[in-house]
Amino acid sequence: MFNCNCTCSKGYVVMFMRISFGLCLALIGIDHIKNMAEFAPTVSGGFGFLDPVALLAIWLVSILEVVGGLWFAIDVRSKWPGLLVGLALMLIAVGMTAKTLLGGVPLMNVMDATQNSLLWLTFALVILGFSSCKDSSK
Repeated sequence: MFNCNCTCSKGYVVMFMRISFGLCLALIGIDHIKNMAEFAPTVSGGFGFLDPVALLAIWLVSILEVVGGLWFAIDVRSKWPGLLVGLALMLIAVGMTAKTLLGGVPLMNVMDATQNSLLWLTFALVILGFSSCKDSSK
């Protein structure tokens, strides 16, 4: 179930970091779904003629956050958790940045969300990199 074979301190920290990351991402997705009425207009606006597509993307990203986050917390051996989490976070970063070109939204208005999603993506990459640790005592 957990993809770290070492029983050293590093292995436990990586396991807890992976579980924390996945659960936090899933809880964020649940919050997005729960508060969609307030959340959607602020995020989907500013895409110009693509506002309806952005609204659909918000639902997709929220579902990817929940499913990918829970799967990431449980098991990183499969390629699917990383794919779902990576796709959700990439859609946030690219989507928010695209608002500057499509809707004329100032870049400084979207940089917090963009940088936040890229930071989460970096955390996922670090966790996946450390999740393949080997037990050095063998």
